[in-house]
Amino acid sequence: MKQTVEKKSKSVRTTKPKTSDRDVLSKEMKTDIINKENKKVGTLELPAGVFSVKWNPELVHQMVTAHLANKRNTVAHAKTRGEVAGGGRKPWRQKHTGRARHGSTRSPIWIGGGVTHGPRNDRDFSKKTNKKMRRAALYSALSKKFTDGQLIVVDTFNFGAPKTKEYAAFFKYFFKKQASALVVVEKETKNTFLGARNIPGVLVVATPAVNTYDCMAHKFIFIEKDAVAGIKKADE
Repeated sequence: MKQTVEKKSKSVRTTKPKTSDRDVLSKEMKTDIINKENKKVGTLELPAGVFSVKWNPELVHQMVTAHLANKRNTVAHAKTRGEVAGGGRKPWRQKHTGRARHGSTRSPIWIGGGVTHGPRNDRDFSKKTNKKMRRAALYSALSKKFTDGQLIVVDTFNFGAPKTKEYAAFFKYFFKKQASALVVVEKETKNTFLGARNIPGVLVVATPAVNTYDCMAHKFIFIEKDAVAGIKKADE
């Protein structure tokens, strides 16, 4: 007799792919373009891969901490017994004095001697970050500012003459009291730098110098129309 064996069909379970922190939240993103009089002069479609990324606070915090650590200067420096001047002569003979034996007055247990385990200027506080982490944190910070309504696109920041009063009048359109603002331009011109450098809380940077720390350290981000596409190109 032949035995018939029935094969049980296995049910195939389909799972949705997991979304990463850089997944795009929306495809169509448009924002208004304003001029120096705070008037709408057009619209601009923002790249969703830069300004519509999921908020990742852990990664942003890691990049901010690394940025501050890399900027840290090791100024404090304590000399060891080998770096302190003097102490070449033996204070007193080795035996028959009734006192403890010493070989140098520059010993750490002597006043004016070297310091044991003191701060050194050769200490390295820097932290390594790779390019993908920096890019993901920057895009997450820019997306957070855009979602919170703190990212404003301007047609141009070259107001002609490098006068502080013109740039100060521009910022008065957005807040009564001066708030911190990051100005991102496609190319840092002399007029823009001279006109905005004396305004408290305002920092002007070009697209290659945009980083996560500056984005999070300033409440508002004003970005030129031509600098929007330059952010992605500069980070590639």
